[in-house]
Amino acid sequence: KSLIDPNGGKQWENIAMMLPYLPLEMIEENIDHLLEGFMDLNWLGSRVLYAYLPQLDIRILKPALNRVIHHAIALGDGEWVFFINSFLENESLGLANSYREEIELSQNYLVTKGIYE
Repeated sequence: KSLIDPNGGKQWENIAMMLPYLPLEMIEENIDHLLEGFMDLNWLGSRVLYAYLPQLDIRILKPALNRVIHHAIALGDGEWVFFINSFLENESLGLANSYREEIELSQNYLVTKGIYE
């Protein structure tokens, strides 16, 4: 877990660079922690997550995104929800059709907070 759960932005770059080399089981067990990398897209390595996560099986990523969006909403972290939504809606990744529920959940929250129209 300490490999996947870094202490701050600087460590995210190191974690992200190692993702393709880690066993898939480790990624699956810690996927929610990895999604914390979207708390701030200015963190080094967060863009590597953008490239890596869409390659994961939707059966792993979809429930994790749903849990993390709910968690971010419970924390009142609109920025985190916004960054996850941006990831899901990014046209170059082509995720929008597969993650409609998660996009709707995040957008509904962002609208209520006046962050998204």
